[in-house]
Amino acid sequence: AMRRHLLALTAATPVFLRAMAKNALDVEPPLGKIRDFLTDLEPDHPGKIDLKKYGSRIFVDVARIYALASGVHNTNSIQRLRLSAQRLNIRGDEINAVLDALNFIQLLRLQHQYLEGEPGKQGDNLIDPDKLNELDRRILKESFRQARKIQTRLKLDYQVN
Repeated sequence: AMRRHLLALTAATPVFLRAMAKNALDVEPPLGKIRDFLTDLEPDHPGKIDLKKYGSRIFVDVARIYALASGVHNTNSIQRLRLSAQRLNIRGDEINAVLDALNFIQLLRLQHQYLEGEPGKQGDNLIDPDKLNELDRRILKESFRQARKIQTRLKLDYQVN
C-alpha cells in the first residue's frame, strides 16, 4: 500500500522526476567523438571502463524514472523498462535494443568478475576494452550507443540539458 501511494505521488510530481532525470544524466556512456571508447574517465584505472558506473547504471536509472513516471511497480530493471515502454509508447524494437544492450553489459560484467576475479575476492567492474575480442568490442560500442539513445530520449522527455 505504501509503495503504491509513493508511486502515485512521484508520478504526479513532474519536478521530482525531472530532478531524477537531471541526476541520471550526470554520467554519460564512455564513447569518444571518433567512435572509440573513452578509457580515461577513472584516473586510478587508466585504460579501463567501469561497466557498472558508465554502463548498467545508465539503464537502471532510466528504468527507475520511467517506472515511476508510468506507475510500474516492478523493481527489476528489465521488467521496468519493458512495462514502462509499453505505457509510454516507446516502440518495441527500440526498447528491445535497449534491453539487449543492458543484458550484454551485465553479461560482460559477470564474465569479467568470474574470470578475472581472484577466488574468495569480489571481482570489479573495470574492463580493458583492448582485451576484448572484436565482436565483443563492437557489441559493447553498440550497447553504449543504446545507452546514449535512451539518455537522449530522457533529456527530451524531461527537458533536461
